[in-house]
Amino acid sequence: SATSNPGYSFQNWSGGTFADVNSPTTSITVSQDLNLTANFTATTHQLNLSSGTGGSVNGAGSFTYGTTTQITATPDTGYSFLRWDGNLSIADPFSTITSVSVTQDANLSASFLLQSHLLSTTAAGQGFATGAGTYPYGSQVSLTANPIAGNVFTGWSGSGINESNQTTITLTITQDL
Repeated sequence: SATSNPGYSFQNWSGGTFADVNSPTTSITVSQDLNLTANFTATTHQLNLSSGTGGSVNGAGSFTYGTTTQITATPDTGYSFLRWDGNLSIADPFSTITSVSVTQDANLSASFLLQSHLLSTTAAGQGFATGAGTYPYGSQVSLTANPIAGNVFTGWSGSGINESNQTTITLTITQDL
């Protein structure tokens, strides 16, 4: 009888004439001294990686049982890496680059989060602006200047502004402004 250790599977017997050379439990007739060998092979497991919207992953493949391998998640522009999830123990599930020990077929996924940015406005003089708030990366946001009666709007200033003399402008949000 042959019993495999974790990460190995029984392959066959050698060194004699067996009833079933491919069975881990078999019988043999002993008519002389024999040196019998139970042959085992290391098992391999498939590591599958997937990513949600907002990024990509690297490190999938077929690995021998117990292999420690690196996995990498790369967020797209405007996204942040959130975490790894799956059916293996992950060294640091909150790190874009981490490692796993492959002990079974596994499916791991990386989650990404669309970044949000704060758009703030201030008014110099008599008036107010509308459109301030928190917006997802890539949003098109309109800002409107509203001068109080008897005052004149003179222009916008700040990061990302191209149409500084219009009372309503549109900005693409890619950072806090």
